[in-house]
Amino acid sequence: MKKAILSSILVLSALSGCGFPSTIPNVEKQTNQSENVAALEDYLNKIKIIKSDSEIGSGELTKENIALGGIHIGESAETVRKLLGEPTSKGVLNATPFPLWTYEKLNLSVAFYYKGGANPQIENPKGGVVSITVNEPSDIKTDRGFGIGSSLKEVMQSFQSAYAYEKRKDTDTQYVVITGSSSSDNTFYPSLGVLLKGDKVTSIELSNKEEQP
Repeated sequence: MKKAILSSILVLSALSGCGFPSTIPNVEKQTNQSENVAALEDYLNKIKIIKSDSEIGSGELTKENIALGGIHIGESAETVRKLLGEPTSKGVLNATPFPLWTYEKLNLSVAFYYKGGANPQIENPKGGVVSITVNEPSDIKTDRGFGIGSSLKEVMQSFQSAYAYEKRKDTDTQYVVITGSSSSDNTFYPSLGVLLKGDKVTSIELSNKEEQP
C-alpha cells in the first residue's frame, strides 16, 4: 500500500470564437483556471508526504466525529446489528482474537475488541467496534459524505490535514491517512486509512489501531 501525491493538473482547453479576435484573451476562462489551480493547491497543501509510519503524527479525528457506514469506533454489536442486520459470516480478524463480522453484499467488515477470556465471543461480541473496513464496489460512505469512488479532493474537503505515501507508479495507488490525537507507542488513533487507485477511492478503513475503544 502507499505513496505520494497527485502528479499533474488538468489543463483547460482554450475557448474559440465568441465574436472576438483570437488575439484577445478570454478573461473569464483565465479566472476560472486560476481558481481551479488555487483550489487544487489548497487541498494538496493539507497533505504531508511521508516515507514511513514513524512520520505519522496526531490529527483531528475522534471516535465521535467520524463514522463509516453509520458505525463509530466503540459501538456495540447490538448497534451494528440494528444498522446492518445479521452478518453474512463471523470469524476473527487475521491473527488477532478480535471477533470479525463480514457483510458480503456491502463489501464491509466490522471487528470488535476482545477483552480476554477463554474464547472470543464471535456470536455476540462484548467489546466495542475496533475497526470497520469497506472495499470496492460498495455504496457505503463515511458520515463526511465520501466513499468508494470518491476523489482525493472530495476526501480532503472534510479534513484539515492528512499524511500520504508517494503514489506507486507500478500500481497507480496511493495511501492517505487521517489520524486522531490519542496515541500508544507513537501510533495515533482513531485512524482513517484511504486507498486510492488513480484518483478514486477503492478502500477505506476506520480503525482504533487494536486499542480498546
